[in-house]
Amino acid sequence: MITDFYDAVHYIFSTYTRSKPHRKDSFDQETRTPQFTKKLLNQLGSPDQHGTTIKVTGSKGKGSTARLLAGILQAHQIKTGLFTSPHLIDFTERIRVQGRAIDEADFMRLLTRVKPFADEIDRCMQPHEYFGPVGLTAVVAALYFLEQQTQMSVVELGRGARFDDVNQWHGEYGVITPIHFEHAKQLGPTLADIAWNKAGIFTPGMKKAFLSRQVPEVERVLTFHAKEQGVEFLQLGRDMTVESVQVTTLGTLLTIKTPYAVYENVELSLYGRHQADNLAVAVAAAEAIMNKPCDKETLQAFAKRCTFYGRMQLVIGNEKRPDVFVDGAIHREAAQSIAQVVRLIRDERQIQSVITVIGVPQDKDYVGVIEEASQCSSRLILTKAKNPSLHFTEDAVRVAKSLGDARYIDTLPDALQDACDMAGPNGLVIVLGTQSIVAEALAYLDVDTRHL
Repeated sequence: MITDFYDAVHYIFSTYTRSKPHRKDSFDQETRTPQFTKKLLNQLGSPDQHGTTIKVTGSKGKGSTARLLAGILQAHQIKTGLFTSPHLIDFTERIRVQGRAIDEADFMRLLTRVKPFADEIDRCMQPHEYFGPVGLTAVVAALYFLEQQTQMSVVELGRGARFDDVNQWHGEYGVITPIHFEHAKQLGPTLADIAWNKAGIFTPGMKKAFLSRQVPEVERVLTFHAKEQGVEFLQLGRDMTVESVQVTTLGTLLTIKTPYAVYENVELSLYGRHQADNLAVAVAAAEAIMNKPCDKETLQAFAKRCTFYGRMQLVIGNEKRPDVFVDGAIHREAAQSIAQVVRLIRDERQIQSVITVIGVPQDKDYVGVIEEASQCSSRLILTKAKNPSLHFTEDAVRVAKSLGDARYIDTLPDALQDACDMAGPNGLVIVLGTQSIVAEALAYLDVDTRHL
């Protein structure tokens, strides 16, 4: 029996870590071994075939869309499991039922059940072969959802789909969010290669898929492979539309039109056109799964209250601390969207002091984030995450100082405390950076990420 949660997480990564010296740095199709996850699911009685499963892939917005879809189903009194990755603060965030994360005790108990089967498969593996850590976690999720008797499971895939461990989970429905150029070392050197990997979500027997906006090259690849597997799909901009999008200080106002209904003046608590698109795709998927339109009042109530940790999240302050706006922005485009919202809030509330804390690693677009943030901030504070695998460059401080009032503080907690002190209770603090920075900020602000 696994009785220590640290040991449980260590076990999840054990074969991956062991195989690392024996694996070459190459494409997923040459290095990944998802067949072991499938074998493990089969040996455990195929818990992934319980209920109805919707799998979500893409490059941008897949986590948000998965959470929106699960939330809509839950709001309609459908018991729903949600599997996502990575986590922000607590590993158990990856597995949720009705928005609540699995207890550590349940995770360890179910992993103890998985371990003998996994160990037996491991004994037959070659040195370069391994269980994908996310795949093993997904197996625990499948068992937990079966045990909890969920009616629906919303499952976020990893970086790909065709060679992804989580894609071994049986799925009746698929969702593909916008696909961009990413993970070229693992997915391929061209956008078409990346789209080909993502198109692996289409499998024989899938009832229907839902596509967000795609560039023409990606759309051609997805259309070809959907037809090849006999999967019908609906696409945003053709089969469902988003209209009258307006970003406000409270979120995003929009109208959604689907084959089932028109939802006017939906008040989404999330910010940005991309979140409006994510909601539209989630609504269309939920309708098809339920085989009826969403209840308009239920949808409106959910949209107004939903919150995603670290995704343009406004953490409300108090008499001693200002509001803090937290987002995992690591490139210019994301920072531009945030700057737009910050300016709206600043102008409406007549905020005099906006202090932005930035922690973007050197391999990301730190210049773009700093330049955009400088246009809506009174002062910039540069910092770094405590994660030792992330590297931060001193050039970021130079760039920030060339644009205005800026300084460097070595740790995120100290940087955030300094920013709050400078902004004052009536100011506004922005935190931008990698997932590790976001996690540290939410932990410092005492945000409970285990419950959506």
